[in-house]
Amino acid sequence: MIRKESQQAMQPLQKAMLELELQMRSKEHEKEMLESEFEISQNELEAAQISLEEQHQNLELQEEELEKAEGQERQQKLKAFQKAQQELLEKQKALELRMFQAQKSLSQQSFEKDKALQELQNRRFQMEQDMQMKEQDMQLKMMNLHHKMEQMEASHRMMEKEAEAKARELEKKISAQEDREE
Repeated sequence: MIRKESQQAMQPLQKAMLELELQMRSKEHEKEMLESEFEISQNELEAAQISLEEQHQNLELQEEELEKAEGQERQQKLKAFQKAQQELLEKQKALELRMFQAQKSLSQQSFEKDKALQELQNRRFQMEQDMQMKEQDMQLKMMNLHHKMEQMEASHRMMEKEAEAKARELEKKISAQEDREE
């Protein structure tokens, strides 16, 4: 009976532990996916950075050509150079902003995932503690029950011995009375 109660008391805890374990695995998987996405974004940003460097080298070549050009051709090349330079600066700023936002987002999401994992681990630890306490309580109840059963068995044996002694005594009296009557 106590074992059945013990098992029934443990079932919700075991179920909760399994759910907690699944949640922890899910959070760890989410974190791995997030890190993978960030790595992909990082690679894309590095590729964009390389492209910007190439464009910057092209601008330097245009600047050299501009220095060689004269008159109206020089004016046109200067305008094209300034426009290309402005576009390059805007792209570079946009790239830096994307990198900053990606790092900020990863940091925030990583912090939230780590916090959630820590909370899940704390809950798991608490549930394990609760399970241990319930197991100890059940073991104590089982020991008490076993002790009571031993006491009852000892008491039963004593009562049997007393009954046997009384039966022998009664037999002796009956036998003695029968002997007197004869």
